[in-house]
Amino acid sequence: MDKHLNLFRFFNGSSYEFWEDNLSRAFAICLKNDATFLSFILQNILDNEIYSRALNSEYPSSYINIDLQQKVNYLEGYTYIYAVACSGIEIDEQEIKKVKSRNTDSPETDLLITIGDICILFEFKRTNEDCSAQLKQQAEIVKKNSPDSDSIKFIDLDWIKIIQTALSVLSIERQINNENIFLKNFIDFIEEYNTDWFPVKKISAIPFPLEKDNYEDPNASYLYNRLNCIKEFVFGEDYTKWVGDRYIISIDKQWAQELNIGYCSINGKNFLTVEIYPGDTKGQGWGYFKEGKDYDWESEKICGYTIDASYYLKFSHFNSGITWLELTKEESKLTHNYDFFSEWSGRYNENWSKRWKSQFVKELNKVIPNWKDRTDWDEVVANSNRTYFDLSVGTHLRVLIPYIEAQKLDDIDGKKNKLAEKIKQIYKELSKKIDA
Repeated sequence: MDKHLNLFRFFNGSSYEFWEDNLSRAFAICLKNDATFLSFILQNILDNEIYSRALNSEYPSSYINIDLQQKVNYLEGYTYIYAVACSGIEIDEQEIKKVKSRNTDSPETDLLITIGDICILFEFKRTNEDCSAQLKQQAEIVKKNSPDSDSIKFIDLDWIKIIQTALSVLSIERQINNENIFLKNFIDFIEEYNTDWFPVKKISAIPFPLEKDNYEDPNASYLYNRLNCIKEFVFGEDYTKWVGDRYIISIDKQWAQELNIGYCSINGKNFLTVEIYPGDTKGQGWGYFKEGKDYDWESEKICGYTIDASYYLKFSHFNSGITWLELTKEESKLTHNYDFFSEWSGRYNENWSKRWKSQFVKELNKVIPNWKDRTDWDEVVANSNRTYFDLSVGTHLRVLIPYIEAQKLDDIDGKKNKLAEKIKQIYKELSKKIDA
């Protein structure tokens, strides 16, 4: 369905700025229009005895009222008070009792449900922010106005739990061919903004993303999350770590320290990729380039899969890349060999030449004419106050697994996952070719 037809997506209020209000409104509308969802949510909140007394009656004595943004100061006369925290992470219900209440003159609930003498207060957050202080103040005011109430029951109902409940209800409705449009639109609405609240899907359940790294496409986020799980299956979680914004598999090779898994589309065909960058630093280059050995990756196959190879020269400062020169296949024949690497890789500064910046441009032009026009050289080196840069000769290798095949291989979780085993096999065969 066109996302613009979603019941909860508004042309004048769909930005992140309004999302918290839209979330609580969408949740309330679903509760009003899907009795099964409402029942499941109330079961997550109310004590069994209270739930049975209030709802297990053929002829109920009171109505269920659902309202938004009610002034707490006017709520009174309740026996049972429940305060429900809804944010992006789980909040310890016992810790809420220790939190100091926020002092606000006229607090409002995000959402209020009342059933006779039962009062349920909701406080929503669109992020991982702790809403305990706001919620506690609201609950204490209601208790002060309710002489028959003995205590407040604090409940955590984070968005992950809400989504799990919504998905369970939707599954039941689909099994009886009675899908509720409000609940379905509610799930789609949240999915568009935050897939982290949803269970991790296997690749078989994830259509190939429309555009790489476009996180407005939920499938890109789902695939990103699943690939991070797969990385942990390859050699175990102890061999994975965050490096900047990359979640990588650590490998202990002289020619590379990282193994990654990604995806790409080439000539209309979709692939999962097993990726390494041999020679990304000078030190790694000494393990990769060997005298008398040339690599012809385009003619190679690894475990029967095609290799996509690209070549570059990397300019670094303080161990971070500052600009890259992407090379054609023909240019790489001149640069990606032992002789060029041993002569050119390393540090350039005044010790190399008094006019080291202009001299470097002149010398590399003899190999690749007008190379600096394809980089940010002028900005990050020539016109900067940097006193040196390091040059390395890197290769980006991607082993291409057809996406359809990857979907079939991704089966059970853990080290026996067939896709993880295939990735491990690919890495070992790739290592053999480089180490030979």
